Amino acid sequence: MKDIYDNASIKIKRAPRNLDGMKFHPRLARVTKLRDRFRVDVILQSGEIFENVRIPGPFLLETGKKAHGRTYPIQKNQLVLVGFSFGSHRSPIIIRAYSHYGIDEDIENVREFWDEFSSKFDMENDIVDFHKSGYFIRQTTDKIEIYDKEKELIGEIDFSAKKLTWKLEDIDIESKVKIKGDIEIEGKIKSKGDFELDGKFSATGLVSSDEDLEAAGIKFKPHTHQYSPGPSPVAPTGPAQSGGA
Repeated sequence: MKDIYDNASIKIKRAPRNLDGMKFHPRLARVTKLRDRFRVDVILQSGEIFENVRIPGPFLLETGKKAHGRTYPIQKNQLVLVGFSFGSHRSPIIIRAYSHYGIDEDIENVREFWDEFSSKFDMENDIVDFHKSGYFIRQTTDKIEIYDKEKELIGEIDFSAKKLTWKLEDIDIESKVKIKGDIEIEGKIKSKGDFELDGKFSATGLVSSDEDLEAAGIKFKPHTHQYSPGPSPVAPTGPAQSGGA
């Protein structure tokens, strides 16, 4: 099948006699260039080229420095559907972006992706956000799952079990943490700074300290110096007693 976009040239295949006199219906197109400000260039399946076409994105608030919603990153050569307000060529807009490439030569990537992921996801019910660096987030029944680029599950929120699970090498937290409930830790605990406890402390193993332990004013570490009772009391003195009368 011949590629409808004819990638050998991006020039317009045919020039309509009068664009203003034509009524444009929604048409499939291929993205040829990515621009800033949520715009792209496209070439329609019929050969017309449009520049600076708006793409879907978050709503920009009046301040211009805040937005509400989600971005939908579109890639070069991606297949898109272009609509035209009132059928006018002067108001094109991207209605929808599709998973497929806009060129037949790259159709093999659809098969490779499907072979890799179709067995992992429920394509009917799951919502999955992918990033080209490799990681992705899956929203499935009662769960949100986070996968790394090796497709290993590293995080999970289970709403039915009310459970959060992380499988990471390191977790850094730079804030105050308040936990209400029981804590169970398997492994070593390393702490820097003071430790305050309001309640009972119990241990089934050895409790050690490089300094000393003190409870109720009593220190547990033995001292190395010897006890010294101080000098002996002075013997009482008085008048000398004579030996005879």
